[in-house]
Amino acid sequence: MSILSGPYLTTLCEDVQFNCTVSDARYARDYSLCIYLLRMREFYRWRFNIPLLHRLDTDIVGDWISDMEMHWDDIEGCEFKPIVIGGVTFGPFESDAINLQLQSSGLIYSAGYGRLGQPHFVLAELIDKKRDTSMVSYECGKELARDSITLPAMAQNQSVYIRHDSIKRYICQMVDEWRLQKPVGPLARVVEHYQLIDPNTFEDQIEKAGTQLGPLFLEHERGEVAAGALLGERYHQLLIKIAGSRGEFYLRAVRDMLADSLKTWPYILAQGNEIKLDFWLASVSGARLQLLRASGLATVLQADAAGSRFERLSGILEFEQQRWCSLAQSLLTYCEQNPDDIDIEAQCLSFFHVSQSASQ
Repeated sequence: MSILSGPYLTTLCEDVQFNCTVSDARYARDYSLCIYLLRMREFYRWRFNIPLLHRLDTDIVGDWISDMEMHWDDIEGCEFKPIVIGGVTFGPFESDAINLQLQSSGLIYSAGYGRLGQPHFVLAELIDKKRDTSMVSYECGKELARDSITLPAMAQNQSVYIRHDSIKRYICQMVDEWRLQKPVGPLARVVEHYQLIDPNTFEDQIEKAGTQLGPLFLEHERGEVAAGALLGERYHQLLIKIAGSRGEFYLRAVRDMLADSLKTWPYILAQGNEIKLDFWLASVSGARLQLLRASGLATVLQADAAGSRFERLSGILEFEQQRWCSLAQSLLTYCEQNPDDIDIEAQCLSFFHVSQSASQ
């Protein structure tokens, strides 16, 4: 019997899922109540293979979340399991070695760290693998094991994992949140463009949206790799050092903006597609949204401003690449010089105030 068929595959899925559950036990509740509940509803859909538009019973989902939380309490202190494939044992974060063992199996494995320092694991069906001069990208299909956080893509060293199932779920979460108040703006234009209101065509349209918008996540992760090369290991180590703090969100937001200026925005410009620009704007939240506004970019890129948005973005692209890189390097220096007195949010906002004053 193949090492990845029948009971062997079941055991592999169970071991990866156990590690995902331990990670959730330690980190999943470290978010606001609203975000936590929305994520758990989506995770429930994945866990029980429920269609995206199927109405959920609030009481049943609530009871399931309570059961999960009790299970998390029981296993929070457990160590991650090693990954065993064909009699060979690997550490749970040895993605490259595990994927060598998985080659020709039709599966792909990913393990890395995200926000708050949370470990993220996924085992999925492999759709495609592409290599260019700087990195390898893996197109992931059906997910066989995952944690509760919906990550559309993730970069690890020189590898990028594009999770197509999570991309569709991510878009659905955005649409679900938009439906609460239906505000005008970039997401409303995306919803209208893909006709994501009609339940009769929703499944087909969300598939179409995921396919067309998915490359944005790849380009962002390509940007993460490029930004990492520019900023160096010290920036990465600083993120690890302050993981779980408010400052972490701003350090990540600055690196995200640098990544987008390096790869995502040039891709959007080359595509000349306003819906992709609208989707990028709609996906910006939290600290990134605060920095987008503080930098003046939110005004520059809005749809009702005078002139072509693409002309405006093209005209400032090089400046923005330099500005976000400069801010990241300034933050790194500041944090290293002030290890006991770090107010990264204030430093970010001060940077934009000074840069804008100097340009006037």
